[in-house]
Amino acid sequence: MVCEDAKLEDIAIEKIEKFVEKAKEERNYKIEYRSKRDFLKRMHMLTDKGIIYAALLLFGRDPQRFVLQSEIRCARFKGLDTLEFEDMEVIRGTAIEQVERIMEFVKRNLRMEVTFGDQIERRER
Repeated sequence: MVCEDAKLEDIAIEKIEKFVEKAKEERNYKIEYRSKRDFLKRMHMLTDKGIIYAALLLFGRDPQRFVLQSEIRCARFKGLDTLEFEDMEVIRGTAIEQVERIMEFVKRNLRMEVTFGDQIERRER
């Protein structure tokens, strides 16, 4: 779906470059492009009518400006009571940035219990 208010200036070339570099390193993809416009066209994120929302959510300078609800709320509650937080974060940015920050939140809040069995067998939970 095209976002009629979006302009090429709303797309961050540095976010495209980071994505392309990671695609080359991790997936051995070779994505060639000459400009932001060329990249978006090759990825089918730019049509004759304009920039589609996916481009803004993946490579936008401020995605929440165009899609207000595109933020993630992460919380770690104290015990089973959902009224008291031990940690809480509202994560904004592109979808790619959000995934990275969600993983950081999970790692920061992941707790592991270690017990030892009868024969000094280590158990992690």
